[in-house]
Amino acid sequence: MKLLAIDAGHGGKDPGAVSNGYLEKELNLIIARRAYNILKEKYKNQIDLIRDGDYSLNHKLRTKKIKNKYKYCLSIHLNAYNGKGTGVLTIPSIFSQRGKILAKIIADEISNGLGLKINTYYQNGRKGKTGLDYYYMHRLTGKTTTIIVEVCFLDNLEDMKKLNIESASRAIAYGFEKFMLERIKG
Repeated sequence: MKLLAIDAGHGGKDPGAVSNGYLEKELNLIIARRAYNILKEKYKNQIDLIRDGDYSLNHKLRTKKIKNKYKYCLSIHLNAYNGKGTGVLTIPSIFSQRGKILAKIIADEISNGLGLKINTYYQNGRKGKTGLDYYYMHRLTGKTTTIIVEVCFLDNLEDMKKLNIESASRAIAYGFEKFMLERIKG
């Protein structure tokens, strides 16, 4: 198993959220690429970028690229909720204690880096009707500890004023590094 997959959410025909003149898929890719470039300096051939261009990956193909091939996966997104949501949200699997720790550390780093509050709505994951994880990125990535990282709300002008790509990317990378250091110490 390699150490880390960084997944730029959406892509191609799937733009994700569209608001305030932005397409989520484009910002996801920019943030994911930058976080990847920061982390590859340290982790070299132990890290991959799952989507490295603007093309479609359906959920089966996306998760097949990740499932049981990495210890960790960070799926990068920007959130949207009819202009009513705000803050950073990191979503772990409901079944992963390690994921909850990683999600909290990354949320803290983004919150500090961008001056955003932490939106705790799904901070402990979300259960679907079947009792499994609601999000396919958790259900279908096997033993890979996957975190969905919602950097901020694309459809909230106040959040977007605080979005700085470099700061967001560094916060994600530093959060992952901090988590890894704590695992080594612990």
